[in-house]
Amino acid sequence: MNTTEVAALNHDLQERIFDADLNERYNDTIGRILGRLDLGVRLALAASAIIVAVCGNSLVGPQHPKIWANIALAISLISTTVMPLFKLNKLIPAIESERLRWIQLKNDFKNVWNDAKSDHDWDAALKELKKLRKKETATEKSGGIVPQWAWLIEKCRQEVVKAYTK
Repeated sequence: MNTTEVAALNHDLQERIFDADLNERYNDTIGRILGRLDLGVRLALAASAIIVAVCGNSLVGPQHPKIWANIALAISLISTTVMPLFKLNKLIPAIESERLRWIQLKNDFKNVWNDAKSDHDWDAALKELKKLRKKETATEKSGGIVPQWAWLIEKCRQEVVKAYTK
């Protein structure tokens, strides 16, 4: 390979490392956000159910049993009907799985880049890069389940730039 081709391959590998790092950071951040949301909602529902049980049986429960029964019914409806609509119990593990695939891909790109730099075997790096591109394409296609939040993507992009410009 001539120097121009080596420089282009080097640039391509670096871009793919940055993209994989961006996707890994994005999936990590969005997974943590949705995990906290899920935990918060579940804790709020549990606390509400406890309050209803305690108040319905002791303080004003005997005077107004219908109110507490209706509140208990609303909590049951939210936890059994509304919460499953968000599909957080399926979304959070899928996001974590995708994050792990991006970590593996980033590490593979880094290994190819480091091997090529140390061995100066850019032809082998090009062959390996072609294999990794297929893996990258499959990973990108599988990522359709993850919500796309532009503000979060930009935040993660800034983190990647900051991480690699030090």
